[in-house]
Amino acid sequence: MPMIMQEFQTVAPKQQSYPTCASTVPVIDLVLALDGSTTMDSDTFQSVIDRTFEMVNKVVFGPNNVRVMMGVYDNTTHFQFDADLSFIETVPDYLNTVVNEMFYGYTGGDGNNIMGVAEYVLATTMSAPFRENARKLITIISSQGWNQGNHGKGFSDPTLMFQELKNQGVEVYAIGYGASANMTQLMLVSPCARYAPTEFGLLDAIDNFYGMICSTTPTLYPTCAPTVPIIDLVVAFDGSATMNRSTFSTVADKFLELAQNVVFGPNNVRIMMGVYDNVNHFQFDTNLDFVTTVSTYLTVLVNELYAGYTGGDGNNLMDVAEYVLAIMSTPFRENVRKMITIISTQGWDRGNNGKGFSNPTLMFEELKNHGVEIYAIGYGPGANMTQLKMISPCARYAATEFGLIDAIDNLYGMMCSSTPTC
Repeated sequence: MPMIMQEFQTVAPKQQSYPTCASTVPVIDLVLALDGSTTMDSDTFQSVIDRTFEMVNKVVFGPNNVRVMMGVYDNTTHFQFDADLSFIETVPDYLNTVVNEMFYGYTGGDGNNIMGVAEYVLATTMSAPFRENARKLITIISSQGWNQGNHGKGFSDPTLMFQELKNQGVEVYAIGYGASANMTQLMLVSPCARYAPTEFGLLDAIDNFYGMICSTTPTLYPTCAPTVPIIDLVVAFDGSATMNRSTFSTVADKFLELAQNVVFGPNNVRIMMGVYDNVNHFQFDTNLDFVTTVSTYLTVLVNELYAGYTGGDGNNLMDVAEYVLAIMSTPFRENVRKMITIISTQGWDRGNNGKGFSNPTLMFEELKNHGVEIYAIGYGPGANMTQLKMISPCARYAATEFGLIDAIDNLYGMMCSSTPTC
């Protein structure tokens, strides 16, 4: 654990990259629902509360600007507010509420009764309504599925309640945290839900939220139209020793957003993903077939998050190419875009106890002859961009973790085009 913390401390605090909103942007009514249940440990709860102090640097409070309502929920039958049931309009009132949450908010209840949050907000809008011409936002942090907890009984499905809120123009931004978070459920209520496997990822998701509220419209990458694109995509994650474990988790976390950017289905987007390092084949941890549903995709990706990292010695790209050529027995579809995305932290002539690996350029050339596009991302000081550009003309270099995330965002932009952009 100390080593992981040191790795994260070498990265510049991401919240500093989000600008403070202009005084006229935005006009928002915001509800913050903080998870105080037992699957959200008290130390992480305190870190989240600490991060909410930064809100005063991001927005302008006031009856004609930003108003905030905040509280804690767990397994109770209603959305538990510890301080004030009405919208907060001044910085002193906001800070007082945050301090109260810091000292008295954590409850440690058994479960996430998200239905109670939706019911409370719907009831609140009747007596203390959202403003008609303001942007309306709910942010929920959740560490457990709504079918869990409550002494094994779980809670009611809140999707219809949240649909009613959306019908009233309310945006929902959910953050799933930790091993028990159910992202399949959260994406039903919040298409832009983010997953955070670690406390650092959770704080980054909150920073992303600050970036969203500084716009008059959501700042998400556009979702591709249902008919564009039709893609068979292979994603090869680098799980070697030169890709540290924390960055590996950040990359896998980022790929959760793919579920928001494409339409899965046997006639739309299909994805195959796995981890490679120095082993003699492309290591898949769960499924050798193309994934065609969001739920299966999320299950495979979460498995990668928790079991995918290997820490092997080297980047055996030859075996990625050999594996993909071998799956011609379960072929790419003929009339679709075919793409391979590779993340690489080391040249193929390195690692493997100093022996390196075979040059894969001819293998990748054969794949290109089959109409396969290659998008490679080189990360860190060991990446060999000269080699990567031999197999991928549009290879991107990322010197930092932030650059790596940006290169993945660029992939999403490429996929939303009906023709190759490289």
